[in-house]
This record gives sequence, structure tokens and C-alpha cells, in this order.
Amino acid sequence: MAKRQISVWVEEDVAERIATLAKQEQISVSQFGGELIKRGLTGYADNIGWDFVGVRVEDAVKKEVGNMSDRLAQLLVRATLEGTATRALLVNDMMAACASDEQRDAVKRASNQAWTTAVDRMRKPVQGLKEILEGV
Repeated sequence: MAKRQISVWVEEDVAERIATLAKQEQISVSQFGGELIKRGLTGYADNIGWDFVGVRVEDAVKKEVGNMSDRLAQLLVRATLEGTATRALLVNDMMAACASDEQRDAVKRASNQAWTTAVDRMRKPVQGLKEILEGV
């Protein structure tokens, strides 16, 4: 490949390092400098390529994580609705089986206690869940 001469200005300490390294490699400062520039341009082009790929990968990951988050939210809502419907059916069935106001009051107390216990458990997550939530 044909070569072309260019001139570059560098700081004194950089020039000394280039000269020292060129001497160690037993080539001229010009050859060593040319190789440094060539490698620098190759690395620069590679970084531009990786930057472009990185953006594409990041966008794809964000899209997939968003889709997973949406699906998880839908599942949580559905689980909540199913739980609420089940609780309502159970309480209604128990109330229908009651023969007295005392029994109905007992069902109401049991239902309220179950609700209070569930809320308390949600306020005190299990250790594994707590670690996950704190890591976010």
C-alpha cells in the first residue's frame, strides 16, 4: 500500500516515550508512530461499531424488560382479582350458612382478621423478597 508523510506535534514526554519504544522495537520513530496511528484508528472504528451495537442491544433489552414488566403487572392484577373474588365468595357462602347474628358476627370478625393478617404480612416481606426489593 502506498504511504504518505504527515507531520504531527506531540508533547515532549510523549515524543520521548515514542522514541524509547521505537528503539526497543528496533524500528524508526516514523514507523512506530505510523503503527500507533493505525492501531488508534482501528480501535476508534471498533469503538464506534460497538457503540452502535451497544445502543441497539440496550434498546432491545429495554423493550424486552418492559414487555416482561407489563406481563408481570397483568399477572399481579389478575392474582389480586382472583384472590378478592375467592374471599368474597367464601365470606358470602359462610354468611349464608349462618343461622344467627352471632354466627354472622363471627364470620365478619374472621374475615376482618384474615384481612389484617394479610396486610401485616405484606408489610413484613420474607427475607428473600426484602433483599430483592432493597437491591432495586
